[in-house]
Amino acid sequence: MSPEINKSATDRASLLARLDGVSALDLTVTSSERRTEHLQVVAFTSPDLVGFNALPGQDLMIDVPTMNGQRVRRRYTIARLDSNKGTVEIWVALHGNGAGETWARGAQIGDVIDGVGPRGKQYVHPTAVHHLFIGDHSSLAATLEMAGSVAFGSVSTMVSFPSDDDVMEPNFQARVASSSSTALSPVTPGDGSALLQELTHFDLSIPGLHCYINAEFGIVNSVKAALLQRGVDRDAISTKPYWRLGKSNAPHGEPPKDDAPKD
Repeated sequence: MSPEINKSATDRASLLARLDGVSALDLTVTSSERRTEHLQVVAFTSPDLVGFNALPGQDLMIDVPTMNGQRVRRRYTIARLDSNKGTVEIWVALHGNGAGETWARGAQIGDVIDGVGPRGKQYVHPTAVHHLFIGDHSSLAATLEMAGSVAFGSVSTMVSFPSDDDVMEPNFQARVASSSSTALSPVTPGDGSALLQELTHFDLSIPGLHCYINAEFGIVNSVKAALLQRGVDRDAISTKPYWRLGKSNAPHGEPPKDDAPKD
């Protein structure tokens, strides 16, 4: 009889045993830079990243310490992966004093970090003709990676930022038929009202539209509800909550969903 798998364990051996398609990654910090007031960029190198494959929007599960000496996983989008050189970046949004933010601020060159990846099931929809990415600052790397990977049709981004200095625009592929980028700033982290207001100006009746919502837990739910109310098909909406206002993410890196609204 096979041993029972502990689905709540976050140690490397347990994750590798229960997650399909992931690899163990020993990541060495090569730089940790405060890119803007609210963004810390940590770069790694590792032989484990040579030949490593990930889809735009997928992430790494990073092992970080907590204030009480325990270990938890935090998930960050894979950005600027070079699988030939074995290098990668993660972008950490700074809006509090959580375990991941505290670790990123203090990361030192030469630190070796326990990582597992790739993780994530939200991909760029392969048959969509029009793509709309809606997110907050926490999903910046995912939004830029995914929107920048769209190779045909049209693509639009709608992202809220905590300050004007934090604004970063996507690099769209030249061959897409049309593209647009909307930056909303300054917006208090966790406040989705500006995104909801901007969404009222967007034509959601475009045939072949797929919407991606990557943001704070409450923002994801409110934007999804607005899309459904305006007639967007449920199957044309992909969601990924990155954090939850007022609550720490669980040890596996996901925001708590105990009282999530039912569809």
